[in-house]
Amino acid sequence: MGFVHGRGERMDPLERRFVGKVIVLGVLIVVAIAFVFSTQRADPAHLPGVALDSPLLLDMERAAVVAALVVGAAVFLIRGWVGYFPSKLSTTGAEYETRWSAERTAENDDAAIDVLAEIKLERVAMAKSIDDDIRALKLKVDALASEAGSAERLTTNIDDMV
Repeated sequence: MGFVHGRGERMDPLERRFVGKVIVLGVLIVVAIAFVFSTQRADPAHLPGVALDSPLLLDMERAAVVAALVVGAAVFLIRGWVGYFPSKLSTTGAEYETRWSAERTAENDDAAIDVLAEIKLERVAMAKSIDDDIRALKLKVDALASEAGSAERLTTNIDDMV
């Protein structure tokens, strides 16, 4: 059960303002705690190259790695908690479908089916009207033909008499 937008659309739980603020605050707290714990550890005799010979930079990098792991896990956990899982995972990241796309597609399909049914009814009514018009014209043509035939016979009979 996800969060619902004002228009009835389900949305990503991380788009909620309060949730985003809580996550940022939580990550800042975790970074501060990781930094404090890193400073309490004894630094290695030979610092790694990424530390650039600075124990403070090494502590900051350790805290940044912990923050990245916490943020990555939090995104999956928070979205997963409401049933919003990635549609594609790759080495460059995770892709999420927009929450309302399937629901919106179903609504659009229903609307399209309704419109097509209405068009079909209009076409059937139009075809029936055309058929009725053709029948009426055929009756008029037959009536005119029978009138013309009787007039021709009358003229022929008069010519024969004269």
